[in-house]
Amino acid sequence: MQTEDRKVTVTGKGETLQRAFQDALNDMRRQLLKGKPEALLNADPVEVKVLKAVRHVWTEKFFGLFFKRQRENYLLTIRFTVRVSFVDLTTIDITEVAEQPGWTQRVLQMK
Repeated sequence: MQTEDRKVTVTGKGETLQRAFQDALNDMRRQLLKGKPEALLNADPVEVKVLKAVRHVWTEKFFGLFFKRQRENYLLTIRFTVRVSFVDLTTIDITEVAEQPGWTQRVLQMK
């Protein structure tokens, strides 16, 4: 098992601030696993810094006239410093076992 600190910048969006933050957390996990030959055991955020937080508010109307309501959407850009514990899968010694097919398999493969 190995441990190291990594910095990841991600964005998240949602209808509430909590959903936007949760979307950013999910994106952080995807970024940590992206293109790495390792099995992630644990990811503990050490530092969280919100770089940008935007709240977009607009008014919707049914048929342009009726039932006005205010809608909002949040967009967060966050930089995480994460302490990651992982197992490097390229260091695992794999023993290959080649199995000879039985006589029934050989008969079935003969066509």
